[in-house]
Amino acid sequence: PTRRSSDLENIQATFEVMASNVDGIFRQTVFDLFDELHPRYKANETFGFGRTFIFSRAIDYMGLGSRVEGIMMDLSTILFTLDGKPPPTRCTGIFALVKQAYQSDRSFKPIPGEVSTEYVRVKWFKNRNVHVWVLREDLLARMNVLLEEHAPGTLASR
Repeated sequence: PTRRSSDLENIQATFEVMASNVDGIFRQTVFDLFDELHPRYKANETFGFGRTFIFSRAIDYMGLGSRVEGIMMDLSTILFTLDGKPPPTRCTGIFALVKQAYQSDRSFKPIPGEVSTEYVRVKWFKNRNVHVWVLREDLLARMNVLLEEHAPGTLASR
């Protein structure tokens, strides 16, 4: 076989493995989101996902900074998927709503604002902090079940 066909076979094999492990990859995404959220970003919970996420200095001159944008995309994808809906894109998800609603003054200081979807409410403040509330308790509970199944003992304090 030529190198090109060998590369193609390797790519195909990789996609087949990934397709056969969609559930495991999704569970890993939930765990990775939890792991990404340093304790200072979690409010009112020591272990497991809490209802509120707080991000300090998360706004830049264009809106959500790239670190928070990635976390919001993961959170949106997880919530949509758990609700049986196709995940949003950057153009249709919460990031797009924040970007559309975000305003700053001439010195690029954020003007406080807020947007909501059926899943989350996002509020930003002059000090560049962002608060995110998960609105669906049922989906939040399912996220914590997945987290506990993937990493037993994570919710031990509950």
